[in-house]
Amino acid sequence: MKKSIEAQEKTIQLVSNELNAKIETCYKLALRLKEEDKIVNYVNTDFSQLDEETANSIRTNAALSLFSNIISSNNLFRSSCLIKNNNEYVIQNPYDYAIDSSFIEQVLPVVSINRNTRIITLEKDGKSYYCLYTPVYQRNSRVYSHLLILINDRFISNIILKYKRKDDSFIIVDDKERYVYYSDYRIPDKPGFDVSITVPSRIDIYRNSDKLVLATHLNKIGWSISLQIPNNIVFEELYRSITTTAIIIIIALVLVFIINYLVVDNFNKRIHGVVSAMERIKAGELNYRYEGKGTDEISQIGYNLNNMVDTLNSLVYNVSKAQLKAKEAQLYAIQRQINPHFLYNTLETIRMVALYNKDPQAARIAKSLADLFRYNLGKEGQIVSIEKELDYTLKYIDIQKVRYKEKFTLEIDIDPLVLNYSIPHMVLQPIIENAMFHGVEPSTNPTTVLRLIGRMEGQTIYIQIQDEGVGMNSETLQDIRKSLNSEYSIEEPSKHLGIVNVNERMKLFFNIDEPINIDSICGKGTTVTLRFPAIRYAEE
Repeated sequence: MKKSIEAQEKTIQLVSNELNAKIETCYKLALRLKEEDKIVNYVNTDFSQLDEETANSIRTNAALSLFSNIISSNNLFRSSCLIKNNNEYVIQNPYDYAIDSSFIEQVLPVVSINRNTRIITLEKDGKSYYCLYTPVYQRNSRVYSHLLILINDRFISNIILKYKRKDDSFIIVDDKERYVYYSDYRIPDKPGFDVSITVPSRIDIYRNSDKLVLATHLNKIGWSISLQIPNNIVFEELYRSITTTAIIIIIALVLVFIINYLVVDNFNKRIHGVVSAMERIKAGELNYRYEGKGTDEISQIGYNLNNMVDTLNSLVYNVSKAQLKAKEAQLYAIQRQINPHFLYNTLETIRMVALYNKDPQAARIAKSLADLFRYNLGKEGQIVSIEKELDYTLKYIDIQKVRYKEKFTLEIDIDPLVLNYSIPHMVLQPIIENAMFHGVEPSTNPTTVLRLIGRMEGQTIYIQIQDEGVGMNSETLQDIRKSLNSEYSIEEPSKHLGIVNVNERMKLFFNIDEPINIDSICGKGTTVTLRFPAIRYAEE
């Protein structure tokens, strides 16, 4: 299947390359045509100063120049028209009814907005026409005329038919999702791909319910092209493999059933003996032993049953191991629960900065946020050094600094000796976040001091997060302390989610009680102290 998709990617790339080459040729012809002497003469002639015969001669020469260049375009163009600034015009092919006075009236408002050389789409009688437009300026004047060349879309069909297979279909749409070309007889309801995200030199692949769609963007003109292949063609080889495998499985199941039916009765009695032994052991007869003889599988079951009774101590080990895994699963669940809590608050910060400042500094916030995302998701559930935890915590504080500006100042007093010791991932950030939102933000002080203090006493590390914010009353403080000392429940999470999660992860990793202590004075500020054993960090 991979080779089939690669072949289709090559096909759509070849088609888009040829179409781009043809469109480039169209642009070159148009730019060359507007420099033709007869065209320039027509644009720069003031017909009000000439007699009718001379004026008609200049018009005829301009039309002939248009005609000869259109003929030399190898059927890329079907007709052309040159419109002067006073709305006088000359048509190269008066028998092509696509370009007439009503068509020209529709062109003028469109080209007056944007005078760049480009392909424009015009509607007439319910049909779309694609014209290559380029301005023709008069000498020594800003007055300009309009050269309009009607593209012959037959060359698109000729290119696509070179590569189209029987069941494939090609669709080309413009930037407004109007159909330029479709190889099927009926117009599709939807293009089958996202036109807004197609870019040149990249092929996007869409796996729809009934077909595989490959799409890319054509240079210069803003069109998108897609190659659409039915799934039954793309996955034909896979279907054959699945069918073969299914037949083999069915045959194997039938054989297994037959063999099982033929031989199972021979083993019923011996199996019954093993089951009887198991029932007696289950009832508490731990001295009972299976007494069967033989070397086949049933006998091995009996012997292993005897061994099982002698190795009950290993079950104790297995139970302990299972409890440890459950503990690790709980740690992982706790970590997963805190991630959205952090991400949503940080994203809210970015939104407020963007709305308030409308400033490119949002790019720097996004960079710090991206680093935090990678750190948060890449180290999820792991242990890091205090140095790395502090580094990414400072990135978060940097983001908050943009939001709060001079609302707070940061003081760091971390003993370098503690930096190479272990700490659970994403421990400091939630506490800093609480200090910001509940201490700094509601404070009426012009500037609130936020401190990070770290030291080691004996074999214990202490890290303090202090803020001189609004603090909290005794009732709130007691409620938080109660949450920290209560048994953690994933099904009924605490309303103090961030700090409770940090507390539980510290307990689980360091196997200690009360790793967090909180002190607060209403109107004075809050201090959160982390206390944990000093375990030197070892890079995995």
